Amino acid sequence: MNARYPLQILTFVTLIQLGHAQAMQYEIGLMVEQDFGIQGLNNQGDILYRATDGFHLERADGTTAVFGNAVNGAGPFVYAVATGVSDGGVCYGYAFTSTQGGGRRAAVWTEQSGWQVMPIGPFKSEGRGVTASGKVLCRGGDSPNGESLNSGWWQIGSSPVAIPGNTTAMACDPLGNAVFTNGGGSWILRADGTRQDLLWNGLATYATAISSNGLACGVKFAGSGMPNTQGIVWNTQGQIVSSVELLNFGVLNGVNSSGTTVGVTFNSDVSDTGIIYNPSFGLRSISSLLTPAYAGWRIVGATNINNSGQIVATAIAPGSSDMKYVLLNPVPEPATCATLGLGVVALLRRRCRSAT
Repeated sequence: MNARYPLQILTFVTLIQLGHAQAMQYEIGLMVEQDFGIQGLNNQGDILYRATDGFHLERADGTTAVFGNAVNGAGPFVYAVATGVSDGGVCYGYAFTSTQGGGRRAAVWTEQSGWQVMPIGPFKSEGRGVTASGKVLCRGGDSPNGESLNSGWWQIGSSPVAIPGNTTAMACDPLGNAVFTNGGGSWILRADGTRQDLLWNGLATYATAISSNGLACGVKFAGSGMPNTQGIVWNTQGQIVSSVELLNFGVLNGVNSSGTTVGVTFNSDVSDTGIIYNPSFGLRSISSLLTPAYAGWRIVGATNINNSGQIVATAIAPGSSDMKYVLLNPVPEPATCATLGLGVVALLRRRCRSAT
């Protein structure tokens, strides 16, 4: 496994802001085989990935927790799957059951408590995020009377609470602002309980993610009178912060607090479709931002970006057809480094060499 930047370097705010303004270069800091994958990345730089010996939560402080999918003392639940990690270090996902025709229920894992499974009712939910106060956003859910819900909140130790309406939960931020979508459009349900539709020129959209400061990203797909898909970033008031054309089809999958988004767009080169966008540097192919040490690597798509600029992506190595999951670490371009002082540059370059 390759080394990663220490947290104090990654959270050096001036460095990151200058890097985003000029577009970052990237190098591969972690690689996971396609059969397993990188499940989560938070703003502290903690990485959740799956390996042959179970799930690994590799923390930015250098510690690692390895845990399996066995659910102990949870009745009919036989195993669990982790699909993300919150900024508080709580891993979330779902647990499978072998009874009542099978199904799954939202579940969370912590090193202190192991797996905990959402109680009550039918089995058809999964965790989509965890707030700073410990509320779990559930896509699908259960109610105390056993009726199935589209989405809900579950506070560990309490019964789940339904979110009214035909809702499909996508993600939440630490404060409890959450993004939802269905066939009729997308919206933010703010932490205060008010709803804000996410529109493009008055038209319904498809939202996918929300940053730690409440920026949501999504798309308006190409259609009648609109030849290209439009990628969009909104604030919690539903105002469009930025937008970009993604050719005839594309999706923005992740957004950070600076409004930088990552995703996938299909173009003439179907093997090089991972993208990054910020108004300061425009829409870029992530492959074009790789350092010379990774020349020839193709970034096929990107699923997440944190506030430090780290990206979770899928990639294909030169001369290979096998896809791998990779963590991309940002490396400021020389012009950026020159503004920061030789001492910081020297330290950062030492870390860059250790990650290759």
